Amino acid sequence: MRTRKTLLVIGLMSVGLVIVGCGTGVEAAPVFETENGRPAGGLGGAGAGVEGVPTTTPPVTPLPSLTPVVVPGEDDPTATEAPATTEPTPTAVPESVGVGPVDGVDRSPASPKVYSFGANPSVVDPWNDVLMAWDAQGELAMICPYTAEGEIRERCIGVPLSGWQAINLGASEIECSYQGFILRVVTGEEEFTKAVPVRVRCD
Repeated sequence: MRTRKTLLVIGLMSVGLVIVGCGTGVEAAPVFETENGRPAGGLGGAGAGVEGVPTTTPPVTPLPSLTPVVVPGEDDPTATEAPATTEPTPTAVPESVGVGPVDGVDRSPASPKVYSFGANPSVVDPWNDVLMAWDAQGELAMICPYTAEGEIRERCIGVPLSGWQAINLGASEIECSYQGFILRVVTGEEEFTKAVPVRVRCD
């Protein structure tokens, strides 16, 4: 009976030594205080390396994949050649065209010409009329009396290029010296004349 108690005591002592031995191997982690009074180390920082404290890792969002853009090059068979730009053909500017005949009509001044010229009667009594008729071309026309000494310009009268005119002849000395009348047609510096005889019976 005594032997059993001895063995029981020895067994209890052995268990206590084992328990004491296990407890002596654990030391408390040192705690360091910072200037603000908070403990440093242990759970400080990001909490990494501390057992029992789960580390929360934020989910990583994958970046979108980049699609490569292929730029057609000279050696790329799919490259499309830009159409050539066609420069407009310059339009020839016509040379200045001179003013010419319109519809075949020549607008230049016609050379003077007398187609017909007559007087009736060719001998008249004083204070009677002489009827004259004419047809001519040019710029202007006039009828002038003339004597043996020549044309009397101060007695010329302007007339149209074609028409007729009655001229009354008196018995003055100069009128009695008339030998006829001249139709004068002028274009520029050109002129054309034609005369018809007319006398006044003054005897």
